[in-house]
Amino acid sequence: MANTNNPRMRTFSHLVFLLISSCLLFVDASTDTILHGQSITASNTIVSAGNGFELGFFNPGNGSSTMNYYLGIWYKSISEQTVVWVANRDYPFTDSSVALLISADGNLVIVKGKISYTLTNISSNGNTSATLLDSGNLVLRDETSGDLLWESFDYPSHSLLPGMKLGRFNNWFYWKRWSLISWKSREDPSPGVFSLESDPLGMHQFFIRKGYQKYWTSGVWNGKSFPMIPDMTAHNINITFSFNPSGGYFTYSVTDASVTIIIVLDVSGKLQLLLWSETNHQWDLLWSQPSQQCEVDAYCGAFSSCSQKALRFCQCLPGFEPLSIENWNAGDMSGGCARKAPLQCSNRSQANWKKDQFLRISKVRLPVNPVILQHRGASDCKSAFLGNCSCSAYAYGSDGCSIWSEDLFNVEQLTNDDPHRRDFYLKLADSEFLSRAREDLMLFDIGTSVGTSKSLIGGKKEVDLPLFSFASVSLATDNFSDTNKLGEGGFGPVYKFSIDHKQAKKVLYQGKLLKEYEVAVKRLSRKSGQGLEELQNEAMLIVKLQHRILLQIIHRDLKASNILLDKDMNPKISDFGMARIFSGNGSQATNQIDGTYGYMSPEYALDGLFSIKSDVFSFGVLLLEILNGKKNTGFYLTDSVNLLGYVWDLWKSGMGQNLKDPILGDIPSTHMLLRYINIGLLCVQESAADRPTMSSVVSMLSNELVLLPSPKQPAFSTITNVPDRNSCKAQKDVH
Repeated sequence: MANTNNPRMRTFSHLVFLLISSCLLFVDASTDTILHGQSITASNTIVSAGNGFELGFFNPGNGSSTMNYYLGIWYKSISEQTVVWVANRDYPFTDSSVALLISADGNLVIVKGKISYTLTNISSNGNTSATLLDSGNLVLRDETSGDLLWESFDYPSHSLLPGMKLGRFNNWFYWKRWSLISWKSREDPSPGVFSLESDPLGMHQFFIRKGYQKYWTSGVWNGKSFPMIPDMTAHNINITFSFNPSGGYFTYSVTDASVTIIIVLDVSGKLQLLLWSETNHQWDLLWSQPSQQCEVDAYCGAFSSCSQKALRFCQCLPGFEPLSIENWNAGDMSGGCARKAPLQCSNRSQANWKKDQFLRISKVRLPVNPVILQHRGASDCKSAFLGNCSCSAYAYGSDGCSIWSEDLFNVEQLTNDDPHRRDFYLKLADSEFLSRAREDLMLFDIGTSVGTSKSLIGGKKEVDLPLFSFASVSLATDNFSDTNKLGEGGFGPVYKFSIDHKQAKKVLYQGKLLKEYEVAVKRLSRKSGQGLEELQNEAMLIVKLQHRILLQIIHRDLKASNILLDKDMNPKISDFGMARIFSGNGSQATNQIDGTYGYMSPEYALDGLFSIKSDVFSFGVLLLEILNGKKNTGFYLTDSVNLLGYVWDLWKSGMGQNLKDPILGDIPSTHMLLRYINIGLLCVQESAADRPTMSSVVSMLSNELVLLPSPKQPAFSTITNVPDRNSCKAQKDVH
């Protein structure tokens, strides 16, 4: 596009040029091409071969007394005139005596009297022609060779048609740049204050600028879309992003030829995707960016997050505070936030140096301008982050490793169901983690929790459970040290959670000291891949067990490893991860059968039915295991399929006393040993109806005068009635 401020581009017409123009012929409206000796005036146009676009002079109709004429391209078949390209937007002509023609040197020019405005600046033999294509592209060609010399697609105005390029690209000879500039107003196509252009630093993203200030960013191209335009490809659009080490450009195409779609940089600074509605004869808005306040570039400044759902859009990231509290409270958050405590990365030589740590920031749109590390795994990504003092955050995902240096901008807090939510890790001083953990524990001590979780069971609201931050639990377990480890189950290790008086003296809150707490903390193992549902269920049941009116609890996984002994050898039932609250005397069914093979009742193992008699069966197995000293499963000393079959064989032959484990020493009488065996066999009968209740079992064990019925053959005591482990979907005990 020519610069009209250059006197060579706007000159008085030469005499020879006046002689040529006096002989020009007007272009026929049925053609799509301008040849030598032809012109377009304010009263005629050319139309593309497929009748899609029209080229001519137009007046935007701004209502002023001065009429301004511009050369433009607009849709031919759309009733509402929609201009997609303007040639002389920086130099309008003030009356209708204008013409577009091909000069003697083969360039396109607009002439008005003695003034000419040059559109192109090409070198040729003068034998050229201009054609309007069905794509909306005006092209200038050499008539002799057919070579393309110039095209309007290389000089976009405010609209991006399918096939146009946006960006910057090095073609080894010179740079080519394609950008959009908004209209000044809806009736004035002269250049406005907003522009859409590629990142000059070479990142594969685009900026909307307001003057020289960055207003919005698309986010870095992730291979499918731009993060700030996630629904860009949802409307019959195919996107292509071509790039080399020096730059890149974006183009798009429409998959459905029957629809008309265009991208426009509006006078308001919004990038819009528009669809023409033949039904309503209007442009429908498919998407618009920035659509919300949080999408305005750096609206909340550095090291802050923006949330559209919050009363105040901006808040500082953890470990940061407003740089200017006065401006922040006045509603100007553009100054952003600063660290409360400096990082220690550069102070390693000091004796009291402590390693910086990182905090996970969840469910957000990631900061802009990351450094992408190609072919890095998660551990390599973390190592690269920790080894660089200038790094402030990192993230790892399916698109690779991203690292941010210095300030973080444009973090947006997203909702739980937003499919574009991501996590990143923010570097903070070690002291920040300690202060956060102490604050968390102090709030709990005075009866206030940092957060609560409303658990739901059966669709009904249950009690609120206090939530502790990971940092506070890490502090109270001495970073999950082995000295605080109590044991380990199938879903992960268990630690002692303890805040002693020595620590408490360091943590004063409104003059009140922390009390001394000792509780158990289960940390789910990453390699187990499960256990969260069981842990939540266990926590809910423990809360309910504190109630003075106990509901019935079915444990569903009663076994030796879930019976703990305190310092006085008193047994305590543990691991309520699969327990269920139960009412009534009937049975309930479940589609998921979990438990430990060898302790499950037959009706539960085979049909998923559980009742108050399910734990009775497990207790019977446990009682017989205690008497014999061997587990029910893996019993290979005899021809019996398991311990239950072995006990039954001894019982039938009158040799029950041979069951006793020698380690038990002397039992007061053989009579008591046989009584215990009898009770155990009553508990493991195949039919739930034949088993006693636990209250009856307690009575049988504590009162020798209670007469015992004769047991029936136990479940699973023969090969024919032992269930297949895969068919019942049982989880085999690995302890």
